[in-house]
Amino acid sequence: MLDQIKCIEHVQITVHELDSSLPFYQMLGFIQRRSIRSESEGYTVLVLEAGSAVIELLQFDKPEPRTEPPPTITAVLRPLGYRHVAFRIQSVDAWCNWAISHCLPFFGRRPTVSGVEQVFLRDPDGNLIEFTEKQIAV
Repeated sequence: MLDQIKCIEHVQITVHELDSSLPFYQMLGFIQRRSIRSESEGYTVLVLEAGSAVIELLQFDKPEPRTEPPPTITAVLRPLGYRHVAFRIQSVDAWCNWAISHCLPFFGRRPTVSGVEQVFLRDPDGNLIEFTEKQIAV
C-alpha cells in the first residue's frame, strides 16, 4: 500500500575515515547512538541522531579511491541519483552565523522556488548537505 510510508528512516553516507567524519557531524549536532562492526563484510557503521534525523556513517576497510566533488552546485544537481541530504533548521540566518563562528565554508545560500531559505555545506568527504528553514504553511 502506498500510504504505508511515514518518513525516511535514515540516510547512510559512505565516508573514507570515520575519525574525521564523526567529529564533523557531532559539530553539526549529531550524537552517536551506536557502532556496528562487520568483520566478515569489512565495514563499520556509526548510527548518529539529531532530533528526529538519523544518519549512518559507513566506512569500508578497503575504500574506493577518493574523487573530487564537482566544482559548482549546478554540476552537482545534474547527474542522476542521490544528490544531497537536507536537514530542516529553524533559521538559515542563525545557522550561517554559527557556521561562520566555526569556520565552516557554506555556499549556495538562496531561497528555494517556494521562497524558503537554504544553504549548503560539504562534509569531509565532499558529500553535499543542505540546511533549509521550515516551510511556513500558507
